[in-house]
Amino acid sequence: MMILEWGRNPSVAQGSQHGTGILEWDNDPGMGQGSQCGTGILERDRNPSVGQGSQHGTVILEWDDDPGMGQGSWNGTMILKWDRDPGMGQGSWNGTMILKWDRDPGMGQGSWHGTVILEWDDDPGMGQGSWNGTMILKWDRDPGMGQGSWNGAGIPMWGRDPDMGQGSWNGTGILEWDRDPSVGRGSWHGTMILERDRDPGMGQ
Repeated sequence: MMILEWGRNPSVAQGSQHGTGILEWDNDPGMGQGSQCGTGILERDRNPSVGQGSQHGTVILEWDDDPGMGQGSWNGTMILKWDRDPGMGQGSWNGTMILKWDRDPGMGQGSWHGTVILEWDDDPGMGQGSWNGTMILKWDRDPGMGQGSWNGAGIPMWGRDPDMGQGSWNGTGILEWDRDPSVGRGSWHGTMILERDRDPGMGQ
């Protein structure tokens, strides 16, 4: 395990996040309630110079109420920005090299399309609200896997496998989700990512 674990560490705060090298979440009064702070990712505070509940970090992004882009817009060093660009539609996404989100009638309302990632449409061949993209995944209502299942090129697929439990996850090399009594109901366990259980040492 090399990602993170979730517990109620009294030295940090209830429901805080702490892990090997990612981040931890606490109620630090110096940054604001529910702020994010970590090794090299980002921290979230209520900085009046940026805006309430804003995001800012080392190299990722910051979130503010910049009137030039629209309320609650995103801007960052090299990731993306979020604004209400009339040319793309309200609440659209645009960024340096990731993706943009608009209401393109050719793909369907609220569809996704971007440089190399994915697009989201109402393709009847796959099911309403399905996902399809260049090399990531597609989302459909495949009866063989269950309603709202996931299948893709090489990532995961989601089905109601009776061997693992309803709504379980299984995939090529990522993780699977089941109701394993030895771990706890709704727990996570996988090949090399993480597992979540009701360990009394960490909390529910």
